Amino acid sequence: ALTMLMQDADTARRRVVLVNREKSWLVAALGWLMFFWSGTRRENFRTGFTTTIPIPFYGARIYMPERLFGTARGYVTLRHERIHVLDAFAWPIWFQLSYLFLPLPFFFTFRSKWEMKAYSAEPVFYFQAMGAVPNGYAKRIAALFTGSEYLWMGVGAKGYEEQIERAVAAHEYLVDVVVENTILVAEEIMKEYKP
Repeated sequence: ALTMLMQDADTARRRVVLVNREKSWLVAALGWLMFFWSGTRRENFRTGFTTTIPIPFYGARIYMPERLFGTARGYVTLRHERIHVLDAFAWPIWFQLSYLFLPLPFFFTFRSKWEMKAYSAEPVFYFQAMGAVPNGYAKRIAALFTGSEYLWMGVGAKGYEEQIERAVAAHEYLVDVVVENTILVAEEIMKEYKP
């Protein structure tokens, strides 16, 4: 996943840097801000999240907890963040402004659109890395969308949960079709094979 990010950066003539989140002074400062703004525990913010900070026309820095480096969950996270990086490359300045402030910093945000794009793609990454989407995935993501950790970026957890469930179902269906077709093709090949 990191290799794909680096190739994207090279193609766009930008730079992407992966940073250990726990050792970042910037994340420590943001943790204090989040604590005062939303009540999010600083330690949870520092070790429980990955944050991409795009720098217009330059690149992006991805702040990820060290425990995710080189893991299947880290792969899923980097693929998610890659979507944000590509959006930031495609829409410099607009991505940052709309993610943070538009139309409001709370409840009805464009941030929820950017995040839904990335979270809707995550089922594919889970299938690639782990073979299945974790139980309770849609409910957990809906809680993020409507909770303090994402600064209440949306309202109506049920609607977000249904969107994610549809994305998971679509990806599960595609996986089933691919597996079934692979088995059928393999059976046909074996019929033709004569040792």
